[in-house]
Amino acid sequence: MTDLLTAGRRLKSYELLAPIARGGMGTVWLARMDAQGSRRLVAVKTIVSQYRDDPKFRDMFLDEARLSALIDHPNVAKILEIGEDGGVLFYAMEYIDGDPLRRLQQQLLERGQTVPLNVALRVCADACAGLHAAHETRDGQGNLLEVVHRDVSPHNILVASSGAVKIIDFGVAKALHRIVAESTAGTFKGKIDFMAPEQARGAHIDRRADVYAIGASLFHLITGRAVYDSSEGRQLAALHELISGAARAPLPEAVPSAIRHVIDRALAHEPDERFGTCEELRVALEHAMVACDETATSQEVAAILDATCPDRAKERGNLIQFAIQAAEERNGPEAAGDPIGGSLLGAEMSNGASGAHGRPSYSIPLMALSGAVLGFVVLFALHRVRDDSDSDAETTVVRSAAAASHMEAAPLSVPGSAQTKAPILPGTAHIPILPSGANAQGASAAAIPVVPAAAVSAATPVVASAKESSTTPKPVNTTSATPGSTHASSHSTHSAKPTKPKGSTSEYGF
Repeated sequence: MTDLLTAGRRLKSYELLAPIARGGMGTVWLARMDAQGSRRLVAVKTIVSQYRDDPKFRDMFLDEARLSALIDHPNVAKILEIGEDGGVLFYAMEYIDGDPLRRLQQQLLERGQTVPLNVALRVCADACAGLHAAHETRDGQGNLLEVVHRDVSPHNILVASSGAVKIIDFGVAKALHRIVAESTAGTFKGKIDFMAPEQARGAHIDRRADVYAIGASLFHLITGRAVYDSSEGRQLAALHELISGAARAPLPEAVPSAIRHVIDRALAHEPDERFGTCEELRVALEHAMVACDETATSQEVAAILDATCPDRAKERGNLIQFAIQAAEERNGPEAAGDPIGGSLLGAEMSNGASGAHGRPSYSIPLMALSGAVLGFVVLFALHRVRDDSDSDAETTVVRSAAAASHMEAAPLSVPGSAQTKAPILPGTAHIPILPSGANAQGASAAAIPVVPAAAVSAATPVVASAKESSTTPKPVNTTSATPGSTHASSHSTHSAKPTKPKGSTSEYGF
């Protein structure tokens, strides 16, 4: 089956704008939701095309969506709607402008640093709050669903640009009454570096497995390494050490004893020796933070994210601007309007190119010029009526009008610019734009790319088991342009065209 989902496709009230992540089972799209005349940016997850007709994958997808939708907490990514349109299953969730905790950690490790202790504690404490809400989820009859995330790690803890922390990816979560039956005994799901020993053995697990995962995540953030070394060639050894309860490397001496005690208890080999719930772990972390003077606010978390990944917000803004502009060019003037959540752009999105009937903004002065030329021709023709026959005058007017009409349709060149016409590449729309400060007598044609699905790298997922990409996309330099192309209209002073982004913006895991 070919993938029928492209930018511009609508799934009920959601317009797909650009893919932002892809995993083994699903694709996450940046989308906007039409709601009472306004538009809100959201993320929409769909099944990849080859699995859309597979009943097992459809059930797994619905399991994840329904379970996530039942969890209502500020520290869990919120599900807005589950639906199907044209045979495509999807669910819409809040768009989170941020990065996985793993990306923040990697950026710091590349500089020889680790996540600041107070920030690591704040993020893990907030993640505990979201996990406890998930563990306490009940069905419509009030019965506890016994949810266990099973894949808690820095990959699936999202840090928003505001400093808010969100748990994502319940794709492999364990819960009662899931449509898809549990795997056979002995099979485990999750990441070796963060899974509890009983989970690695394939034994029965409960919420205390997620307690261990938070402890392992905190250990990893503080030390920059896993509890048991699972580097290349040591995966089986690490698994054996995990299952057998082998001694692990100690925490650095600089870690205060109160915090060391909390982490050691969370990482206890036997579940009964750990904190009983993530709420107990959260409270212990909060107390240890105060006792050791290692507190941090959401604003401090946001500050470290911004300082460590300064280009990421700009790249996300570029993607959003580019995707929205492409949508407005596809849809015409009815798509105009500032979407809800437009603050994510960092500035109001304006391309100065939408006029009546979707025409570029310079079309009105150009039409006026053409009308003036036509009027002059008509007057000239009427003047000649005095000496010529009526038929000759009519012929002159008709021929002159045809010439004027041809002038309007022909591409005009900017005085002093190269006269070579830039080629139109596949997947681009050829849209003329008037240069800043130029009048209606000089305009150039600029090839403006339409967002193709391949325009955004899907190598780094973000709303379930995320696989990190080592390449951080960089925005294209908007100062370099194709000869004859420009970046502003005569009706928008210094209104630069958004840069086409090279990579993904926000990561939603799978």
